[in-house]
Amino acid sequence: MRRYLESWGSAALFAAIITATILTGITESLSLIQALSFYPLVIGWLFLTAAAGLKVFSLGQNITIYPRIGFKAWYLSEKVLLGTVIFIMVVTALTAAAGTPNTWDSMTYHLPRVEHWMQNKTISFYPTNIIRQLYTTPWAEFAIAHARILGGGETSSNFIQWIAMAGSLGGVSMVARQLGANRIGQLMAATMAACLPMGILQSVSTQTDYVGAFWLIVFVNFLIATHRQYTLMNTIAAGLSLGLALLTKGNSYIFALPFLAWFLGANLKKHFSKNLRALALIIVCVVSLNMGQYLRNTQAFGSPAWTSVSLINGSFDLKVLWVNALRNVSIHLATPFMDVDEDMKKKPYRGSSIFGG
Repeated sequence: MRRYLESWGSAALFAAIITATILTGITESLSLIQALSFYPLVIGWLFLTAAAGLKVFSLGQNITIYPRIGFKAWYLSEKVLLGTVIFIMVVTALTAAAGTPNTWDSMTYHLPRVEHWMQNKTISFYPTNIIRQLYTTPWAEFAIAHARILGGGETSSNFIQWIAMAGSLGGVSMVARQLGANRIGQLMAATMAACLPMGILQSVSTQTDYVGAFWLIVFVNFLIATHRQYTLMNTIAAGLSLGLALLTKGNSYIFALPFLAWFLGANLKKHFSKNLRALALIIVCVVSLNMGQYLRNTQAFGSPAWTSVSLINGSFDLKVLWVNALRNVSIHLATPFMDVDEDMKKKPYRGSSIFGG
């Protein structure tokens, strides 16, 4: 795989895409025959692992070992940045291992839908008065379900987000590299991403935001790579990663649009037909990955992606936009010395969220 991609980092991200795509296929396939359970999953993953092992064995001496990283030649500032990232990753990993899921969204629909799938042995819709368990995008919960069914226990659910955080930091540094950053620039990008307060909190929970962010970052990385060097592998990687992002978080539709517009419009006269072909292949990948959820939503609600529930603001004037922007920025400005809960009790917020809650 490495020989077809520009770096070892890209090869690692491509391997993550293939693994996630296979996970989606296994989940959808077993659900059709109500066989989403321990033994079918064990057999499926053992078979794929054996196939991958045979492929590696067949390569023999053609395998290229990852070159050693000369840390001794690094500047002190680079080592400090890397040490900061490692420290955050270790602390959050220990927290994820020690804690049990307890966030509101996790308790109301992320984890309950997983329990229903495990009980029913299928991801088909079921009777519930919390319809978010049905229509919301399910890929992160697919991964949680596999971890739970294979014996990971409750705490293993936290590590889906933590793994996504680790992948996101690597992906951020690679995007910085694609944009021309040197080694210290890549480390600074990864460190800034690692230090986001909300990111640290999300990385030890069963929320789905970091998983969605990871696939969007992977998508941006391969979209830039496709723009720089149009290859079938880069384009398929961009399409599958976008499909996984859309299958994980619904707001990925919004966040991905500017990048797709940039890709289609870049070098408009010179590469328009090539970019249009790449965009068509990306759309095919997206639809293929999301078809199962589209069909389930259409059958239950008459729409492939949304229900009749209102998910938008009641008002779109500048005051509402300004208040929402201030509120979302302020989330990242809190310090350990601020009692946010007490402050919110004194001054309750009466606005509405951009996404309805």
